[in-house]
Amino acid sequence: MVKLQVNEERTVLAKARDLSMAGLYLYGNVDGLGQTVGVRIPFPNDREVVAACQVKRRGPDGLGLSFASVDWDDLFALARFLYPRLP
Repeated sequence: MVKLQVNEERTVLAKARDLSMAGLYLYGNVDGLGQTVGVRIPFPNDREVVAACQVKRRGPDGLGLSFASVDWDDLFALARFLYPRLP
């Protein structure tokens, strides 16, 4: 589950899949999203990654986001989470 900052007053929870160093895919229809959105990804036993994302594609079951800006500490937390899950 990730938190989306839809606008200044509204934050919603969304289910994510296909998390990578470049972005993620969100399930469902999230109303009110523009082309950019703030995302908070909580990692167990680590920090909550905060990233600005751009909507890259919209599909029938969700939408694809690419990371537009991630600071170094969050980038390392993302790598720590993904590394053990690589094939």
